[in-house]
Amino acid sequence: MRLTPGRLRDDPRLRAAVVGSALGVLKDWELWHGYVVEGGTVVLHDARASQPGGRRLPGPTAVVDRLFRGPRALPDWEIAAGADRAVAVTCAPRAA
Repeated sequence: MRLTPGRLRDDPRLRAAVVGSALGVLKDWELWHGYVVEGGTVVLHDARASQPGGRRLPGPTAVVDRLFRGPRALPDWEIAAGADRAVAVTCAPRAA
């Protein structure tokens, strides 16, 4: 069974998703992140080239750097872990 946004209409409680396409990582993120519940995690593959000990591709790394690192990082997401080629980000909405 393929997981698609259409399948989530009846049960939108996505706990985790894996995003790993080198060319489509930003599109994948835009398509899926809205389905992740508070406390849910998304793992982005091939996205640690800019980090010490990190490896892999510049495209996914640039997306992770833009979305989750630095002063313009998304406010409701935080990097939970990173190892080798993967970065895990967690949905952690800030209190209003």
